[in-house]
Amino acid sequence: MRYGNSFKISPYVFDFTLQSRIQKHSDLKVVERLTKDAEAIRKKAFRFVRNFGPEEQAERRELKNQLREIRKDIRTIEKRVKAYTLEKYPVITGTLIGLQQEEISQHQFEIMMVDEAGQALEPAIWSLCRTAKKLVMAGDPFQLSPVLFSDHAQKSALSVSLIETGMKLNQPCFLLNTQYRMKELIMQFSNSKFYQNKLVSGDQVKNQILKSEIHLPVEFIDTAGCGYEEKRDENGGISNPDEADLLVKDSMN
Repeated sequence: MRYGNSFKISPYVFDFTLQSRIQKHSDLKVVERLTKDAEAIRKKAFRFVRNFGPEEQAERRELKNQLREIRKDIRTIEKRVKAYTLEKYPVITGTLIGLQQEEISQHQFEIMMVDEAGQALEPAIWSLCRTAKKLVMAGDPFQLSPVLFSDHAQKSALSVSLIETGMKLNQPCFLLNTQYRMKELIMQFSNSKFYQNKLVSGDQVKNQILKSEIHLPVEFIDTAGCGYEEKRDENGGISNPDEADLLVKDSMN
């Protein structure tokens, strides 16, 4: 079962999400009924009354109390349904941030699969182990390494992900060698640089082109000595506005 935001997920795998599983629980019908009741009470409680006296004020206060209790019941039922669903499925997958949620830590799973694990700090990954008997990590240790914001963290070897450590210790490791994001000519550089030419392109993207494509798929522009300095924001992000402007101008020519 997949835990986390289902907004961008493919419809082909939506059935495996926590949200989908919860929607199939019979208690959700009770939640739907209570939600309708709550909306009706809310409209009645906040309707406009021209002559608003003590009786109307007391009625409004009682309606607000009813609304508060119904909403409390809804939250209780939803929490119970989610806990039941999490207990029912022995395998769970999600990103590090999602799997660190308190409601996950209250359960024990047979297998936990951490997506984008190559970007996570090793101690953060270890913190998940108390909730699962077996840990599976998915990620790209060659390009998406942990993000560090201090020299001390760098010197403490926190830039090395647990995936990399596992690979060095000859733990079971499998390469998903088919990519579906870019045409083959664009893939060639990273394929030779990081993946020993083991990657292949999916048929859907292998030879794709843009309708207005007039440039080569990949072009390298040397900006050394041009004064194009990188800038770092308060969150540690790095940007180069001058290089961005150059790309825009080049694309318009």
